[in-house]
Amino acid sequence: MKSALLLITLCCYLAISYGQTDLEAIRRNARFQNNLALVALHNQVFGAEGVEKGLAKTEKERECIEEKKDAALEEGNQILAETVGKILPEVDRLVASGTQDEIKAFLDKTDYPAYKKSAMEEFKKRLYKFIPGVQEKMASCRK
Repeated sequence: MKSALLLITLCCYLAISYGQTDLEAIRRNARFQNNLALVALHNQVFGAEGVEKGLAKTEKERECIEEKKDAALEEGNQILAETVGKILPEVDRLVASGTQDEIKAFLDKTDYPAYKKSAMEEFKKRLYKFIPGVQEKMASCRK
């Protein structure tokens, strides 16, 4: 009996947490997903920077690598904003000042679970294309 009650409680919790039926839940999840993608981006860019700086022989090479890293982070943030973070401005606006009708219309038209899956897939696809170019640009500083 206890295990059945625990299972029901767990199912209800998962439905509430992951059902994304209210705007605040969507906002929390979208921010979490955005932060997760940002960590992945930083991990790749800073990892490439660490490797290249370890191979750099002069201060000029290190400065060049630093400049390439900064440019890569800017471009990566743009990719993030166009994919995973695309929904955040609208959700933040609705949470801050949206009318009930606007919120209802947003919730009715938005399939958030499908959106977050496709946005993350698009982000990963673009990141995997982006990172080799970042590595090449940083490596060109050492030539």
